[in-house]
Amino acid sequence: MKIHNLPILDKQLESNEDPISKIKNVDRETLDRKIFGYTSALTLPLILAACGGGGGGGAVSPTPDSGSGGGSSSGGGSSSGGGSSSGGGSSSGAAGTQANAGYYTATADADNYLYDVTFSGSAVISGDDGNVIITDFDAASDSITLRGSGAPSEFSSGGSSNVDVASNIDGDTVITLGNDNDKTGSITLKGVSDSSSVVINTEDGAADDGAPKIDLSSGTITAAAAEKF
Repeated sequence: MKIHNLPILDKQLESNEDPISKIKNVDRETLDRKIFGYTSALTLPLILAACGGGGGGGAVSPTPDSGSGGGSSSGGGSSSGGGSSSGGGSSSGAAGTQANAGYYTATADADNYLYDVTFSGSAVISGDDGNVIITDFDAASDSITLRGSGAPSEFSSGGSSNVDVASNIDGDTVITLGNDNDKTGSITLKGVSDSSSVVINTEDGAADDGAPKIDLSSGTITAAAAEKF
């Protein structure tokens, strides 16, 4: 097959003119800036990615406003009252929990349990509130107050007081009150193994109404909390 040479115009071979200059009505400087801008926009992200994100750091944490500032203020304190069960004093109008016959659970506060008795001089002759059991009693802050008319201003358990405080084999402290066989009472402090740490005070005052009493002769009775039958 014969290949024919195509004629090439001498004018075309000799022409060294920049092709861009052939574009009419285009400012060369403006065109150069646009080409550079397009090139930068395409290549700059690739360059930054190759450099590890443009030398940037980690995530920027926002500055907290005044309402989210850290720091806590904690104020607290403990009130610790200790003593021996062999000594106590009178407390006039003492506030506390009426320890009528039944079960009680101490709180985290300094609890005072009021137990009604009958005094004869400095001795307790009867425990009028029956048998009381208290759990979670804290001898460092909780106390027992024996309330009755004519209560002595100074009181010590043991001896002729007819108030005996002792620990039992279960690791509890048991306070027995009164010498009347028909009307003795007790206060058991569960888990308090050191009987000498229990504080007993006295209060000159009238007894409360005690636990509610229900007449069983009326027939079927529905029990409520802290009722005695």
